Amino acid sequence: MTFKELRERVRDLLTFGGWTNTAIKPDYAYLVNRGLKEFTQESQHCVETLLIPTVKNQQNYNVRPDPADPRDWVMLFNDAAYGFSQCGPCTNYNALAASGQLGIQVPGTTQPSFESGLNTCWLTQTSLTNLDNMDRLWRFTPPGTPQQWFWYDPQHIGLWPVPCLDGVRVQWLGIRYEPLLVNDDDVPLVPDINCEGIALFGAWYHGKLYARGDERETVALYREEAMANAVRVKEIMAAKNAELTTRYVARAPQEYMMTGARQQPYFETSRG
Repeated sequence: MTFKELRERVRDLLTFGGWTNTAIKPDYAYLVNRGLKEFTQESQHCVETLLIPTVKNQQNYNVRPDPADPRDWVMLFNDAAYGFSQCGPCTNYNALAASGQLGIQVPGTTQPSFESGLNTCWLTQTSLTNLDNMDRLWRFTPPGTPQQWFWYDPQHIGLWPVPCLDGVRVQWLGIRYEPLLVNDDDVPLVPDINCEGIALFGAWYHGKLYARGDERETVALYREEAMANAVRVKEIMAAKNAELTTRYVARAPQEYMMTGARQQPYFETSRG
């Protein structure tokens, strides 16, 4: 559905016995974008990359580094890639490690970087509480190669230890709110069949303020149906990822299942 079609759908959903004519006139463009934001938060369908270059001796970084794109993040996935660049031939890996430029391990493995020539590592997520529990003086750790990242506040992440180099790239994947719909032919990333959820969220956001009597029940049902659409999108994405996973299940011991007897571990049997 296009932006224009979504606005018209919200208008139709808010036509209840004329109450929308006596209340504050709905801003359909705002309601569609508000519905899109609600839908994105629940469905988590908009995956983007956050890329932040380090600044020497700077611990905290804004997760919205581009002033022209002030969209918030719903969440960032657990691990971040630090560096992720290829080292050239005849690289002095010991010197790189000593200067904090060499990653600890190859992404997805436990092998040291110097065995593959990759100048990269994973930064695992931690928290201020975990760092305090580890060492109350963690804020005074000398600058070096970051080992972990954490949320400092809703708009800033921190690196520990503080980076000792400028310009080393740190990359995350995460869920971010979609860009605002502006033009009539703009289309959200949501599958067309689930765009009804966006309109329902938008109508619910307005109706919860102005609906009266039985209309309040109808507006509440709007949110339920919108949530069902969002959950469906999330389930489809999860199913696509689950296709890559193979489960191995051991067969149950048939003789144990047939007799109904309790199986006695060998270490519990009497040896006397």
